[in-house]
Amino acid sequence: MRACPICILLILLFLFVQRDSAKGPSLKDDAYHGMPTGTNDQLYNEDWYFNGLSNEAQFFISYLISDPDNITGYRRIQAMAVVLEEGKPPFIGLHQGRGLGVGRSGPTLDIDMSGISAEDESVLKVWGDVKSESGEPLKWDLTYDALTSPWFGISAQTQIGHLAGGWLKWLVYMPSAEVEGTITVDGRVREIRGAGYHDHIWGRWAFSDLHWNRAQLSLPGEDFSLSLGDALGEERSKVLGIQAKGETIKFSDRQLKLNYTGWATDQSTARDYPTAYEVQGKNGDYQLDLRMDVVKNVPVIFAYPPPLPSLIVFEEVSSFKGVLSPKDGEAYPFQGFGFSEYTTHLLHPIYGQINATNVSEIIVTATNERTGQSKTARAGLEGWFSFDADYADFLANGSAPWVEDGDRLRLVAEDGAGRKASATVIADLAEKRQNVSLNLP
Repeated sequence: MRACPICILLILLFLFVQRDSAKGPSLKDDAYHGMPTGTNDQLYNEDWYFNGLSNEAQFFISYLISDPDNITGYRRIQAMAVVLEEGKPPFIGLHQGRGLGVGRSGPTLDIDMSGISAEDESVLKVWGDVKSESGEPLKWDLTYDALTSPWFGISAQTQIGHLAGGWLKWLVYMPSAEVEGTITVDGRVREIRGAGYHDHIWGRWAFSDLHWNRAQLSLPGEDFSLSLGDALGEERSKVLGIQAKGETIKFSDRQLKLNYTGWATDQSTARDYPTAYEVQGKNGDYQLDLRMDVVKNVPVIFAYPPPLPSLIVFEEVSSFKGVLSPKDGEAYPFQGFGFSEYTTHLLHPIYGQINATNVSEIIVTATNERTGQSKTARAGLEGWFSFDADYADFLANGSAPWVEDGDRLRLVAEDGAGRKASATVIADLAEKRQNVSLNLP
């Protein structure tokens, strides 16, 4: 019986694909993925993210491309860095590029004086030259050398945001890396040598609708890394991966519980951000119990003209403490400092403080008396709370998301014992934000 040549070809092709997919992500997966289709190209976004811990300094670096053909007029081709040092205010540098050079075989990126290049599959060069809002220079010249293998956090087109067909992919290309080089702030050179991380997201969504939260811990000396991604919108998709002792352990959305257990209001933006996270994961082979406490927080604003909400990304340094327990075997406790990130919106915050003996169980409800729409917020540290429009509100009413000028908002605060306090606010959109206080007996 003669074998069918086409059948043999198909079998060989299948085996090749299986063998290739078994290798995991390659350098090409970390390349630029943008490809105009003629349909909703204005929604295309791509971001290469790096961070590092070195001595008493922490830093974040991002290379962002949003609406590359400038269909909306709000294109972003930008390089950005945030540097945190003990006893000093955060230094944020940003540059909007005039043009863009990209590669398709690897992470080759050129944004004027900033960019990325690959020496090989495991070594990336990262450099930049940006300025702060006041014109002070910030430069970096770094090498990331991967210590662990890449993995796909989200390999399929996962729904994100509130627009039909919005999707995102997430590649954790360097779950743990050694980073070396220099960062120069105010003319002073900092020698960098420490733990690093790099990931990459791309897809189609309205950028100001973005709700992409992440957390990451790298402990090179213990051969341990953890990466968490949380995509929100009409649907929510969470994924967490751990690499320990040469093994990759994944927890899917249904295997994870993620709760924000503490909140605070950032006084510079009047918006809330989480101060503590709790994560529980069970995948049948492992159980994870993790707590993250935010120790540093920097709001980065991606501004859009009203009534379109702007986007705030709270870049955070956090303390991680957890236990990874195998089904059979000894539990592995871990702890260290890593990074977390939380996104929210900014248009016209209405915020304030509750004066009460115990603010831990107080819920505040704001109701627009004209529309009947209500929003709720849990009182955070020292009783602060905040409300604002988001992208879903903008989709519902593109001229006046959440409130319009002159609307009456009734605020009611209630604690666990049922005690209440209320106040009324008249929306004044000429103000950047409005403050109100509530007094509980």
